Amino acid sequence: MKWILLVLLFLSFSVKSQTLHAIMVSDVEDPKLGGVSLRDEETILQILKSAESGTGLELKTYYHNRASFTAKAVRETLSQMRVGAKDVVFFYYTGLGFYPDANSQFPTFKLKESFMQRLPVGKPPPSLDEVGDILQQRGVRLNVVMADCRNTTASFSDYPGPIPDEDVRNVFWKKLFLGSCGLVKIASAKEGQKVWGDGRPSGSMYIFLFNKAFEELLESGFDGIRQATWPQFLKKTETHPKTLDMDFFSFDPNDYKQTPLFEIKACTASQRRNNPIRFLSAFYDSGACFRGALCLWP
Repeated sequence: MKWILLVLLFLSFSVKSQTLHAIMVSDVEDPKLGGVSLRDEETILQILKSAESGTGLELKTYYHNRASFTAKAVRETLSQMRVGAKDVVFFYYTGLGFYPDANSQFPTFKLKESFMQRLPVGKPPPSLDEVGDILQQRGVRLNVVMADCRNTTASFSDYPGPIPDEDVRNVFWKKLFLGSCGLVKIASAKEGQKVWGDGRPSGSMYIFLFNKAFEELLESGFDGIRQATWPQFLKKTETHPKTLDMDFFSFDPNDYKQTPLFEIKACTASQRRNNPIRFLSAFYDSGACFRGALCLWP
């Protein structure tokens, strides 16, 4: 029992020196969709703050909006921010997007352009694929990159859920953010699909479902923790709104046709070495679990 307590103490100490980098790229100036982007950014940040509280990672946020909503500024942050091998990076883009690459199912971002970018010889704007590639080259343990690109609006209402047990919350965040490595790439819709949301407090429908998937897993206690892997969690974000237990929608849920995409790339050898809880795998595989401690299941 002593060695377990020592290992958990060492884990708690070592995690404090690790950082959860949040890169928020938001088109808050769009006259129709700026309010949606602002609301969605706030929702994602609340999720990441909960992850910070539940894991001991230190949250560091980089904002790109208004004057810094440019390809140059975003690429500089991606390539120049100071990261450690055991850190986690969460990249989030909310704004307009398009699909110039027929070989990719993930979007390219519609950022503010400079005069040089408008020229035929100018560098194209960054895409979700490019962001994932840059971050993977930085050698960070876990990269999560998400794009919620939209070009249309609809309406829906918000649904507050109960606050789950704090011990379960912490185990959930540790499993998802400390027990994972590699690259997670997310787009809120397929090419050519409408992206639903509104400018009222609700925001984007996908971010609403993304947040609700977190809430549902947390509310389901340790049964939810068993499902707390990125693939299983992202499958829950594909829930159709007509299946949700909500009093009303301000649009017909049957009209909602939006298919999110995600792609997961396995850990590299160096990312696997920098997984802060890899040395506890044998203990977790045994199925043992202590209240308030980190518990993993295969």
